[in-house]
Amino acid sequence: YSGLDITPEMIDKSKKRFPKIEFKQGTIHDENISNQNFDFIFASGIFVFRKKEPLSYMKKTIKKMYDISTKGVAFNSLSQFSPNKSKNEFYADPSEIFKYCMSISSKVILRHDYHLSDFTIYLYKDINS
Repeated sequence: YSGLDITPEMIDKSKKRFPKIEFKQGTIHDENISNQNFDFIFASGIFVFRKKEPLSYMKKTIKKMYDISTKGVAFNSLSQFSPNKSKNEFYADPSEIFKYCMSISSKVILRHDYHLSDFTIYLYKDINS
């Protein structure tokens, strides 16, 4: 297990709580991360405050996560169907993101049933091929 976060404070807290686990500051697009491989990649809350081209960044990040995983990816996002939206947060259209993910993998699960404002997508690789 290894952890990655853009926020230095989160890295510090994580290292204190789990001293035997490797935590790095950065993003999936940093060269020292993007040329590694991981079995599974889980991303939570990473798209919510993206101001510049949030949809483009989201798609680029999903593709990068999928490319460097060997088994699969899971990520969540705020949903465009949220009944209560904050003007400073990014809300993705789950159907658009699902369609994009289907262009990457035929093994995709969309969950939009656990919270009114969120959705999660799982992308799996065919580990038998």
